Formats: sequence, structure tokens, C-alpha cells
Amino acid sequence: MPDMEYELPALPYAYDALEPVLKQSSLKIHHGDHHRIYVEKLNAAVKGLSVATKSIEDMLACIDASTPKAVRNNAGGHYNHSLFWLCMKAHKADAVNPIPEGRFLSSVHNSFRSEEGLKCKIKDAALSLCGSGWIYLTANAKRAEICIESIYNQDSPIMQDVPGDGVPFFALDIWEHAYYLDYTFKRAEYIDRWFGLTDWGFVSDAYENWALKGSVVRVSRL
Repeated sequence: MPDMEYELPALPYAYDALEPVLKQSSLKIHHGDHHRIYVEKLNAAVKGLSVATKSIEDMLACIDASTPKAVRNNAGGHYNHSLFWLCMKAHKADAVNPIPEGRFLSSVHNSFRSEEGLKCKIKDAALSLCGSGWIYLTANAKRAEICIESIYNQDSPIMQDVPGDGVPFFALDIWEHAYYLDYTFKRAEYIDRWFGLTDWGFVSDAYENWALKGSVVRVSRL
């Protein structure tokens, strides 16, 4: 079977669609440079390896402590960013952005009492993470309860040696390159404003149609 060529996914919105929360110039650098470089390095790192025939989702599920760092870091960087882009939608000034009715909202109320309770816990986790990493929401077929997971660098809950058994269906980028050009060191402000971009419709669908079925969200096929 021939090696798979991983590709930079197109964004589901224009580069200027997230302004003023995230500037066009910042998004171009984040997507067009940072994410692109992860993809290019991943293609180079897996050349000739057995994992090179797998989708990015199946590759992550094979990664463990024995995996070369170049494969681990760049596969995680590619998948994490791909999920992150899908968790956002075009900004609408002064528009309310509620979580739609459904199983995800019910679980939010059960676990966090309210939408604001969920956002506060996500923010607390993000501000407590020292350095670079990601905040994930996870669930699985046996556990509908939503968990908030903080993971360093480009690791993912999908990887075999990362603690936990949840499927990530929400990803928030806490690397400084995600927000420094717009907010400098003000991570809290970035997170507060980022919630105005969150595509809770996608997150709700990913929770119900992927995580609750124990299936990894297929970012390469969405």
C-alpha cells in the first residue's frame, strides 16, 4: 500500500472571518505557516514507515512511548490543529453564542450546572497549564460524562500512552503562537474572547456522533 500524503486542510471560513477576535494576519501565520510545517514535517518523518499508510486518526491511535518523536509531535500537531479549526466559526459582533439543545447541553448541565460553568472550568484548566499545550473535552461510549483534559505539547488523548480513555471532541490551542500576536501574554483575555468563536454546533455533533460512539473524530473526512 503506498504512503499517504498528509495535506493541510482548508479552513471552513475565510482568514478574516474570525476578526476581531483573531486577526487575519495571525490566522494566516497560524494555519498557513505553523500548521503547514507540522504537515510537511509529518510527511518527511513517516516516509518508509508502516504508519505512513494510515489516516491521521488511525496513526494517532498507534502512537506510544516507542514512537519516534518527530512522528509523535507532528502527527499530534496536525490532528490537534485540524480539530481546533473545526471548533470555530465566523465571528458575529454582539451575537449570542449558546450551546444548542441536545445531549451535549444536557451533559454540560449535569457535569457543570451551566454553560458558564463549563467555560469557567475550561478557562481554569487553560490558565493552570504552564507552558504549551491543549485543552480537550472528552467522553466515550461507556462514559457520557464530559471530562476536561489538559495535555502538554502536541500530545493527544487518542495516543496509547496518554492517560485517560476519552475521545476528544473539542480542542482549544494554548500554545503561545495561537494568541500572542493578538493578546501578547494575556491568555485569559484570549480564552474569554475565543468563546465568541466556538462552534458549539460542531462540538455538540462531535460529542454525540463520534465521542459517545467511541469513535475518533475524523477530521480528514469532515
